Amino acid sequence: MADDDTSLIPKGDLRRSEDARQTREAARDARRAEQAAARAEAANERAAAQAHGQLTSGRIKLGPISAPVIPILLIGIGGYLAWFGVHYWRGDLKWPSDPIKSVLQGKGLPAASPAAPQSALLTAYEQQENTVTGGQAAAGGGGSTAAPVAAGAAQNTAKLLLSKFGWAASELGPLISLWNRESGWNASARNPSSGAYGIAQALGHGQADTAAPDGTNEYGAEYGLTAAQAQQANAGSTTFQIMWGLGYIQAVYGSPANAWAHEQQFGWY
Repeated sequence: MADDDTSLIPKGDLRRSEDARQTREAARDARRAEQAAARAEAANERAAAQAHGQLTSGRIKLGPISAPVIPILLIGIGGYLAWFGVHYWRGDLKWPSDPIKSVLQGKGLPAASPAAPQSALLTAYEQQENTVTGGQAAAGGGGSTAAPVAAGAAQNTAKLLLSKFGWAASELGPLISLWNRESGWNASARNPSSGAYGIAQALGHGQADTAAPDGTNEYGAEYGLTAAQAQQANAGSTTFQIMWGLGYIQAVYGSPANAWAHEQQFGWY
């Protein structure tokens, strides 16, 4: 009997063997079709990503150029930090960590910006008033031309002068109360009854060489003022009226608190 002779194999077995073979071939064809479809889909996705410059496998692809994303970001950030560090160390940039930088550079903690000295601030007030009055006290003419100074500015001038007379800042309160009642801190205030004039309400202290162009002569060359300064006080200078008034208070009462106590008791000082 020949090896390929199937005449002796039962027909039922032959049919089952053929069915199995066909089933295997169908399954193989299905797998091949699925693999082909998957490859086609992957190829389409790669083509679409490349066409739109999208990220593919962690890289940036724009036209013929392809580069990894993360290294580019790290290089950019590192470059900026290097630029900032160089300029910050040179002092070109200001940052809240400046004290730490100063310590690391061996310079110690930076000194706080000093406040303007009181003498400089007072000089600024005096220069402002001299500009406003324009030297009218010495020029002659028909009266004071000094522009009115706000009460707050006048009180700031008095605050700057307190230490010059040896008083603490706590004396400003009684002083404000005193001259609020006397003149309202108005350098042009005139008492209609007595004729007292200005912020300090000086009366009858002028000398022959201290009168203002309009004849006002209540502030004299005393209590720290020169004749020229007293003349400006009579012409409406806020600063020199305050200086005269503080000198008067120091000489007569010792302090603004004492002068205010006298004012409250007697109605004058």
